[in-house]
Amino acid sequence: MCGASAIGDYWVLTAAHCVFDYKHTNIRIRAGSIEKQKNGTLHGVEEIMVHPNYQMFDYDGGDLDEDIAIIKLKDSLSTNPYVKYVELPFQGEPVVIGSISEVVGWGLTKTMFEGEATFLQKAKAEIVNVEDCEENPMLTGRFVVSDNMICAMGEQQTGYKQPAVSFSRARSTAATSVRDLHLT
Repeated sequence: MCGASAIGDYWVLTAAHCVFDYKHTNIRIRAGSIEKQKNGTLHGVEEIMVHPNYQMFDYDGGDLDEDIAIIKLKDSLSTNPYVKYVELPFQGEPVVIGSISEVVGWGLTKTMFEGEATFLQKAKAEIVNVEDCEENPMLTGRFVVSDNMICAMGEQQTGYKQPAVSFSRARSTAATSVRDLHLT
């Protein structure tokens, strides 16, 4: 399962690796749910647009640059009162290092192959520069961090900066032929 963000009545944003190998007819969007695969409204997909420079990566490392896709839905999200659209920055607008953001997703709560969240998770995270991000292998693993990416870290109970929510590296392929994406 992957997350997606609503950016308009008919549009959602997600990671390209979540939809790259799927036909649009085999993907559904569940909107307005805080529990995995329950409640909310299901929406069919009309079209998937993967970044033209995206290249599928290997879980042993590589490049996550341009790992982004936009999905056009068959019907409007405005029919669901529990969906809020994310505010996208303007092109060229700088990212403010040190600013606090809220990260939301269905990330892992334990290790890579166990502990996938049942309920939507959220955390506060500080935007850090790429250099600080690269110095934290817990955050980046074996993946290359580029200037096209935003890196955020949050403080846990220890007071040390740690990844607020790990980006999903687990299970990009589904066990069934239909892929569910949950809006966050």
